[in-house]
Amino acid sequence: MRSTAKESGSSHEAMATQKTLTLDKYARNARRWKESADIAHRAATRLFETRDLLLLFPAATLGHHALEMYLKAALIREGCTIFDPRKLKYLDQSITLRKADCAWGHDLVALARQPRSKAV
Repeated sequence: MRSTAKESGSSHEAMATQKTLTLDKYARNARRWKESADIAHRAATRLFETRDLLLLFPAATLGHHALEMYLKAALIREGCTIFDPRKLKYLDQSITLRKADCAWGHDLVALARQPRSKAV
């Protein structure tokens, strides 16, 4: 039986028992990231416009998600790939990707500070 992250206590331990990783079909697709961000932005705006105090938190969450997706779309356009750099050792060896080429996480400040000099 193959161990899981929950059983082993570490997702990296579980990764060692899994097959080689490939890139997600959206990892380098800036257009799709922007389209999804546009939808989340529209939804957040609608919720904010209701002025219903119970909808402010979901609106803020959607707004944060939209900003994250816009940042990732911009990073992809600059040459980054949306991929967890901690998993590079499991990536199919036919795919060339360096840690510096990866954009990952939900921290808007960290994503915004990602180097923009990777234009392809």
